[in-house]
Amino acid sequence: MRDIGSQTQPAVDLAALRVRWDALEAREARTLGEIRLEKGRLLVEARKAFPRTGNDGGWSKLLGEWSIEPRTALNYMQLAGYVASEKVSEAPTATPPARVPTYAEAGIVRPAPRPEQREYQEVAFPLPP
Repeated sequence: MRDIGSQTQPAVDLAALRVRWDALEAREARTLGEIRLEKGRLLVEARKAFPRTGNDGGWSKLLGEWSIEPRTALNYMQLAGYVASEKVSEAPTATPPARVPTYAEAGIVRPAPRPEQREYQEVAFPLPP
């Protein structure tokens, strides 16, 4: 355990979690749902190294290093929490369930994409004469 201000944080090996995170990108046999679930589990574990309130203590920096948007990280963590709470798998490190629930099934509301994230932009074309 390490002491950060008035809060005691558990010792977490962030480097080992990063190695597992990067390994997920190379596993082509997994479904997107399985990868999201496993990344959520890794993020939940990594989050334990940072304070729960006040200044994020480096959490935002870690997300940047791992190339994940904060909202996406939250969605992945919520998915992992839902699966754990529903006892879809026996343990946080167990093999993924036969079918990973969708965000909607897990009650995760995804915000509408920002305009710059949309796949297309509405363009007005002049009508032919």
